[in-house]
Amino acid sequence: FLNKNVNAEGKYWLKLTTSYGASLVQAVTYGQGATDALEAFDSKAMSTGADAFFSSVGTEKLVIQGRAPFMVNDIVPLGTKHFESGSFTIALDAKIGLFANGQAIYLHDKQLNTYTNLQNQNYTFSSAEGEYTNRFEIVYNNGLLATAEIVKSDFEIYRENDHFVIRNAKKIDSVEIYD
Repeated sequence: FLNKNVNAEGKYWLKLTTSYGASLVQAVTYGQGATDALEAFDSKAMSTGADAFFSSVGTEKLVIQGRAPFMVNDIVPLGTKHFESGSFTIALDAKIGLFANGQAIYLHDKQLNTYTNLQNQNYTFSSAEGEYTNRFEIVYNNGLLATAEIVKSDFEIYRENDHFVIRNAKKIDSVEIYD
């Protein structure tokens, strides 16, 4: 089965703005021919200077990261470096392809365990000076959409002629089927 999904391509730019006037931009791009390993589609951060904003592959810091065609369960690790303590904002700067069509881009702050959809709002946080490589990541499924475990015997789905029949002890508002 060959499935060429043109919706699996897109690019977005993230911008980190500091309280002392610095702005740093990085890009994440999904497309045919790229992989999630370090390769020609990536652009390393040549130096991190006093402030930095980057994604990473292993120990390599990148300002442009080319990734394999988009998968909703992908995770992009992010790092920041701050010249001094302050307030910082991460925002979606631009987007094309599937991200221009509304695909959610969640910034997961692992320190505070918060998810912010950058398609809807910017994320402002406080940080001390220094480099942080494990605080942030980009995810496309925030994990909060999961449902509690159901008991198999309480849920039935089967096909009857040209229709699917769903039976459940609790009310179901909607059903989505993914292939």
